Parts: sequence; structure tokens; C-alpha cells
Amino acid sequence: MRTSLWAVLVLNCIGLLGMVAPAGGDELATLKYSDLVNHPERWPAQVTMKNTLQFNDGSSLAAGTVMKLMSVRSDSVAVSNTGVTSYAVGPDDTDVVDAANALWSKLNADQRHLSLATIEGDASLWPATLKLTNRVSFGNGTNMEPGTVVNFLHFHQGAADNVEFSIGKLEMNWVPYDMTDLIPQARDLVATPRESRPSRIVAQLQGNTVDGDGKAADCPDKGVKYFAFYFSASWCEPCRAFAPQLVTFAKQVGPAHPELAIVMVSQEAMQAAAGQHVSQDYDGDMFKYMKDMGMPWIALPPSAKSKCPNVWGYGDICTGDYSTPNLVVTDRWGTVLASGLDAKAIEQLKKILAGP
Repeated sequence: MRTSLWAVLVLNCIGLLGMVAPAGGDELATLKYSDLVNHPERWPAQVTMKNTLQFNDGSSLAAGTVMKLMSVRSDSVAVSNTGVTSYAVGPDDTDVVDAANALWSKLNADQRHLSLATIEGDASLWPATLKLTNRVSFGNGTNMEPGTVVNFLHFHQGAADNVEFSIGKLEMNWVPYDMTDLIPQARDLVATPRESRPSRIVAQLQGNTVDGDGKAADCPDKGVKYFAFYFSASWCEPCRAFAPQLVTFAKQVGPAHPELAIVMVSQEAMQAAAGQHVSQDYDGDMFKYMKDMGMPWIALPPSAKSKCPNVWGYGDICTGDYSTPNLVVTDRWGTVLASGLDAKAIEQLKKILAGP
């Protein structure tokens, strides 16, 4: 029997809604077929056909053919040689168990305990980008081919097993996580001590931030534990009222807390949406605003926003409409620790810096 990719995806999504974190972890010396069902974190990337199969439409799969593994269900294995068309074959038609155990034998305890729930709860396990492993088709007729690299934003708020991503000019979409290489990348990250895992924030900002004079300014990394993103714009009156409070905080408290980096995420480009006069120089407006307010921090100018979708996305995630002013505090991997539209956000930030 051969099925379409989307038929397999529907079944996958239904099954994954009830997926739980693996029990037993490294207590499993070897894996049985039943240990693979609904546990993508244990699946090998590829399997080899053990039997030659002939399908009703005339197509066939020869023994020895290496196939992408797409899913493991209680009664069948879905494989693909292109990431586009899938084949549902019997559990014994591939070497899936042997391939899974070959991978399992190389994993440490943390890697064996890895699950979707573990990854969701720890942003240090989120890679900055994801690679699509299957073709993704959207309702507007657009197709994205296997191998396409996209920016990984976060897990979709409406469905935990979906990852939200962007590509191009902040165009956002989401797909089931097992249509990406999330698990293999998270497996590599979990093998690294947590504090040594690369910062998703720095990866996005590096090379894109400037100072108030428009000169390139490196995004701080060494020793920085927290980032405070200030979503603001010169045309926003509440922003002009809030900015002096944040400037005072930065000058009084900042020197004693090198673990904090404040970054302005300029929203000058939203002038038209806010019913304001549309400028021809958004970056210039930001620089003037920063000088007028005496802002001592680095900034992400409007011209660089499309290069930093993860950072830009915090405005929407935390407020739902990119409201300004907005102060969003994250750890170095992007976990949101606090957010607010007024001075209360500064109080939240002070508590974070004070520690437990």
C-alpha cells in the first residue's frame, strides 16, 4: 500500500497529540519495535528495505534501498525516498529496529531521555534554524522542498507538536516538528553542558546591532545571562514617556549587572499602521530618537529586522499586536522571563537580577 505524505501527516498529528515523554530512558538496553511507536526521538533518520515490495500502481521498492524514515506506527512504517511521496510498509519490511538500536547504542543518558516535552521546556535545546526533511505544501499552492533551511521561532502556541518558523521577510508558518531536523539537532545540543550551549539570541543579533550613532556594535555574549528587548519608536508618545525611566534604570543599575544587555528593537517602520506620518528614513528616525532620549544601549534598526525574526517575534508573542512600549526579558536562549507595557516591567526585571 502506498499513501500520500499528507495522509501520513494526519495520522502522525493525531498520534502525537497523545505523545508522552519516554519512560525508562537509558534503562532500555535495547529497543523493541513497540519502543519506537510514537517516539520520534528514538527514530533513525534512515532505514534500509529488507524485502522487495510491489505496489498496485506499478511502483516498487527494492530490497537494499535506503529510505527516509517518516513515522513508526503500531502496524506500519512510513518511508520515503524523496520526502514527497510516502510508502506504508510492514514493520518487518525494513531494518528499523536494528537501525534504531545502532543509533541508541551511541547516545548518552541525556540523549536517551530526550523527548518533545523536554525540548519544549528548555529553549537551550532549540536550534536557531531548522531544515525541512519533507516537502511542505501550503494552501496557497506554495511548496517548500526538503532541505530548505528556515528560522526556528518557537513552538506553535495552538499545537505543541508544531514548530513555528519564518523564511524571507518575516513570513511565518508552522509544520509538525517531525517534518524538520529538530530532534537530531536537539540531540546534539543536549550532549553539551547547558551553559556551553550557543545563545539563540546572540546568533540572531550578531552583526545586526548598532549604537546610537549608527556604528556597528557587537551584541554582547560573554557573561550575559539576560536580554531586555525594548520595543519602541519615536512616534509613540507612551514610548517617550517610558524611555526616561528605562534610561535611568540602565544608568543606575546596569553597571552593577553585566549579566544584562538591553537592546532596542525599533518599530519605526510601523508608522503607517499606527496612523502616523510615514518617514523616508526609519533608521535615521531611530538614531535621532536614541540621542534625544540619551539611550545608552545597542539597537536593532528597522533595516535589520528581517534578519532577526526570532527577536522581532517577541513583540507579537508577548502582546499579540506588537504594542509599544514593550519590554521583553529573556534568557540567553530566548525563554521569555517577563514582559510588560509600562514601568512594572522594570520592577520585574529588577527581581530577575536580584535572583532567587
